[in-house]
Amino acid sequence: MLPLKSVLRLDRWSMKFARRSKVFWMRRRKRMDEKIREEKLKAEVIDVTLPSKKNVVGHRHPNTIALEEVERIFVGMGYEVIEGPEVEYDLYNFEN
Repeated sequence: MLPLKSVLRLDRWSMKFARRSKVFWMRRRKRMDEKIREEKLKAEVIDVTLPSKKNVVGHRHPNTIALEEVERIFVGMGYEVIEGPEVEYDLYNFEN
């Protein structure tokens, strides 16, 4: 059996070794991750001059669809669609 001093010295040595090896492998992994990221960035070439993909989000409101259908019917009968305010002042309707 080993003397107590030798056991303690051996235990301290093994703990130092464990700490150092843990730090070593953590640094090693970090370097490997950095190299992998660099390789990925080299492989992924992005051409910023290409047009982007358009996001098709949502749909037209049912009221808008119905209004456009009514406008299409009236234009087919010969009417014109004029844009303007929905409510006029009585000055413009009755006095002028």
